[in-house]
Amino acid sequence: MFSRINFLYKKISKGEIGREMYIVNHGKLDVFIDDKRIAGLEDGAVFGEISLLEVAGGNRRTADVSDCNVSCI
Repeated sequence: MFSRINFLYKKISKGEIGREMYIVNHGKLDVFIDDKRIAGLEDGAVFGEISLLEVAGGNRRTADVSDCNVSCI
C-alpha cells in the first residue's frame, strides 16, 4: 500500500515501529544515528524499507530522519 505524505513535519525516529517506507519526491533529508549525520537523501531516494522486512510490521526504525528544509515524500 502506498500513501502520499505531502511534507515531513516530524522527525522519523530511531526505535519507532515502522510499517511503511518512503520515497523522497522533492527536497532534502538528513539521516542520523546517535546524533551523528550519516547520510543525506534527495529527490528519488528511498528510506524506511528495512521496516517492511517484518511481515507483522514490528521492525524498529534504525535511524532518525529529519528534513533539511520543507520536503515532499
